[in-house]
Amino acid sequence: MKKIIQGLFLCIIIALILIPVNTVTEKDLHGSWVIKNIPAAEMIEQTLASGNIYCDIDDDLQMSYEFCYQEDGTVIIKVEENSARELIATMNEALVDYLTEYAYTMLSETDGLSREEIDAALAIQGLTIGDLLTAVLEQYDTESLFSSGFPVITQYYCVKDGILGYANSSEDLEAGNFTMTVTPTVIGDTLVLSDAYDGEGNPFEGSGVIKYPLTLTGK
Repeated sequence: MKKIIQGLFLCIIIALILIPVNTVTEKDLHGSWVIKNIPAAEMIEQTLASGNIYCDIDDDLQMSYEFCYQEDGTVIIKVEENSARELIATMNEALVDYLTEYAYTMLSETDGLSREEIDAALAIQGLTIGDLLTAVLEQYDTESLFSSGFPVITQYYCVKDGILGYANSSEDLEAGNFTMTVTPTVIGDTLVLSDAYDGEGNPFEGSGVIKYPLTLTGK
């Protein structure tokens, strides 16, 4: 009988551990949370294409998104800073490659020079066409230019009855006119956002590069 009681007691303890207890509050969300390994190639290609620069980016390119829940009740969703720098470096490299081909073509058409002749003329000055273009690009704030192409979303948020709601304004938030709701779960430094619904109450899988459910890590 003693062993049976001990076995039942152990089962109850295990069951209690496994039962999710959602006690997440707004304070639990305060700070920055990052989701990693998001495909980035298509976004980079679209950003460059907006400047009429067309190229193929390695499909393995990934980025991280950051959710910044602030104490004033706003949440900012953006590309994480270190990840943004890596993406900008990738775009700079793609831009140099694109301009290199463009420069060769223009010089060939205007001066009738072959690639070998162009390279030889530059080599006399200790340069390559890639060096020349890199020096030209350094005169421009490409980081600011490319960063402006990264989407930054700012919304208002609140947590009521275990549900995290987002709204476009503080008035909509107060009135319960949410653009989306999710169920947040915080376990240590991990935040899981699941059961996403749009403003009309329909299941929502996400848009763009952000897909639900999400698993984020505290920064």
